[in-house]
Amino acid sequence: MKRNIIVICVFAILSLDINAQLTRDLSSFSPLKSPNQQIIEKVVNSGVFIIKQSYELADSLDNRYGLSGNKEFGVDYTLAVKIKNGFIINERTINPWDFNPQFEQYRGKYTPKLFPSQYSEVSANCKYDTISIKEDELKVVFPDMLYAQESEQFFGDGFTLGGEIGDNDGWIVWFTQKKDSNLGKSTDLNLSIIQKKLNITQKENGNYFYHVDSLQTSEKIIGGIFIIPEIISVGQMEMKLCGIVCRIDNGWMLCCPFITNKEIFKGNNSETSNEENPHSNEPKLTLNQREGKIKLTPKKNKKK
Repeated sequence: MKRNIIVICVFAILSLDINAQLTRDLSSFSPLKSPNQQIIEKVVNSGVFIIKQSYELADSLDNRYGLSGNKEFGVDYTLAVKIKNGFIINERTINPWDFNPQFEQYRGKYTPKLFPSQYSEVSANCKYDTISIKEDELKVVFPDMLYAQESEQFFGDGFTLGGEIGDNDGWIVWFTQKKDSNLGKSTDLNLSIIQKKLNITQKENGNYFYHVDSLQTSEKIIGGIFIIPEIISVGQMEMKLCGIVCRIDNGWMLCCPFITNKEIFKGNNSETSNEENPHSNEPKLTLNQREGKIKLTPKKNKKK
C-alpha cells in the first residue's frame, strides 16, 4: 500500500510539472511554447513585414555615389505593419541616412536619393519585391515616428486598430534579428511575446504613448507591436493593434495613436473618448512640416 501511494504521488508531481509548463505565462522564454503563444505568433507574423530601403548620394551636378564600390551608400531594414487598406512605416524607412553615422561627414554636401523600396514577408526564405511608398501621400500617424500609406499592396488585409484610454490588457511582441543572420537573405525573425497590462494615459500634443522597458536580449531588436484581444461576436475574438514600439534616444516608446484615431485613412474620422474633444484645436503636424527634414535641414544626430 505504501508503495502504491509513493507511485501515485510521483505521478501527480510529474503531472503538475507538465501542466505548469503548458500554462506558463507568455513572458517565459522556455523552448516549449503554449498553444496561445503559437496562435499569437501566427497572427503577428502575417501582420508585419520587412522593408529594405537603399539610397545613394547626389552632388550638385546630380552625379550619384555609392560607398566603398557599392551602388548604394547605405541599406536599411525596418519593420512595417499591415493595417486595413494600407500599412504603417516608421521614420527610419523614409530617412534611413539619419541613422547612419557614416553619413554625417557628407551632410550638407550631398543629397540622399532613395532607390525604390522593397519588401519581404517574415520568412526563412525571403523574397524582396517592389512596394510603392509615395512620399506626398504619407499620412502622419505619430509625429516624427510613424507614417501611414494607403495601399492595396496586401489586398486590404491587415490589423484592425484598437485600444482605449486607460488600462489595456494584451501582449507586447518584440521582433529580433537572429544571430549571424542577414536580413537581405532571411527575414525569419525571433519573437518574444510578453503579456502586459498597460495603463495608457500619457500624451504629448494629443498623442498617447507609453514608455516600455527594453527587451533583455543579445540579439538586435528590429521593433515591436502591442496587440489586444477583443470579442467581436459569440465565439469570435480578434487581435487588434493598439500600438507600435519605436526607438527613441533613451530607450523605447510605445506609440498609441490608434486609441483616438481608429480609421486613419478617412480624414479625421476618429473614435473619440469622453475625455477628447472631436473639434480639438491642438496643433497637428503636416507633410509640409516634414519636407524640410527630408531635404537635410541640419538637426541633432540620432542614435543608431
